[in-house]
Amino acid sequence: MNRLRFDLDDLQAMVAVVEQGGFRAAALALHLSQPALSRRIAKLADALNVQLFERTTRRVALTLMGREFYGRAVEILQGVEASLHDISDLSLAQGQVTVACVPSVAHNFLPPIMQRYHQQSPRVRLRIVDEGAHAVLQHVARGDADFGINFLGADEAGIDFEAILQERFVMACRFDHALAKRRAVGWDDIGKYPVHHGRQVER
Repeated sequence: MNRLRFDLDDLQAMVAVVEQGGFRAAALALHLSQPALSRRIAKLADALNVQLFERTTRRVALTLMGREFYGRAVEILQGVEASLHDISDLSLAQGQVTVACVPSVAHNFLPPIMQRYHQQSPRVRLRIVDEGAHAVLQHVARGDADFGINFLGADEAGIDFEAILQERFVMACRFDHALAKRRAVGWDDIGKYPVHHGRQVER
């Protein structure tokens, strides 16, 4: 495989000539002398084995191959710049914490907690994965998430479970039901009454 004998400076030189409309303006923009800029263009053209520009006394224009390669040169430079930004963002982030949770937690509890966490650790990325209860367990078990917030998992092997919130169950019944006047109802109280399974009738 033949190695290309040019670098990013040579690509920047070509793009600058096109965008600045000439060698003199491009040399000023890049803080180069015109001979130094011309050498970079010549080096690139030699490596590609094509003529990039047609120079006349009045103007500088891209050749057919020059126009074709110019678009690719811009894409290469933009890609390198984007990659450098990504690497910079990662270095600033200094890590990522992934939290798997059921949707009710993600929408009702996490937003203010995330805000406080960001204030305390602004350089750490917080990634939230909201899925069903069983999927949350799987994310934690596989190591895809650093921890999970769930209402299942107390008896899951290999996962430490710690209760952080208790919610009450509420019973709904008709106003004339015997339990309607009770201030509190236990499971034993409910168990005294038969359970009727409803059936949907199609008409």
